[in-house]
Amino acid sequence: MTRWSNELNGEQQQLLDCLTAHCPRLSQLRTIVLDFRRALKSRDAKLLHKWIARAPESGFEPIARFATNLKKDIAEVTAAVETDWSNGQTEGQINRLKTVKRQMYGRAGFALLRARVLPYCLAYDAAGSIP
Repeated sequence: MTRWSNELNGEQQQLLDCLTAHCPRLSQLRTIVLDFRRALKSRDAKLLHKWIARAPESGFEPIARFATNLKKDIAEVTAAVETDWSNGQTEGQINRLKTVKRQMYGRAGFALLRARVLPYCLAYDAAGSIP
């Protein structure tokens, strides 16, 4: 559903053709989904805004709700589409910390948590000895 026709192999294209033959609305849904993909891939906020405006008229309630929720945070959504910034690195570190905390639940205090979370490096004082 989310791939362009030229990205589908023969078996996938046959399956898609069979599904759309039995459910004609599926091709409409696919068009809506691919328009959304095009707006994101092109990094063009104007295309995305047009998609958000058209989505409630699509006749697909989940798509309409999704577009309505995007409207609520339109400034953030626009910034996410137009900029290269990502908080993926931060989210990855938070995920790592939470995983370590879950593994250690009930076993030890903050000292062991700190030892497992901080990178393995020795801090030397001005004299060159380990504090």
